[in-house]
Amino acid sequence: MNEFHRISKYKRNIYRKIKNEEEYSKKLSNEERFILKDLSDKENRILLEILANKQWLKSTEDISYVFINEYKLELNPERFELLNSLHDEKLIQQEIKDL
Repeated sequence: MNEFHRISKYKRNIYRKIKNEEEYSKKLSNEERFILKDLSDKENRILLEILANKQWLKSTEDISYVFINEYKLELNPERFELLNSLHDEKLIQQEIKDL
């Protein structure tokens, strides 16, 4: 969890420079965008591990699977809902921070 908090904090510091999606390419350097992508990938890996440990994700061998990083996983629809926007992601990050 310490790594997750460190990543989230670093991402927040970068996101503070922008207010909307248009400013993403205008205000952030290529390096910052690359760092954000890398941090998001790491954050997603950690979140997937948490979800798998809580059994909100399950492995599957049938056609209805998705590849996320190296994981072959399927969402358990009874216990998990996909994030549909950047706003939802920020709300989730705030809730995790508050824990």
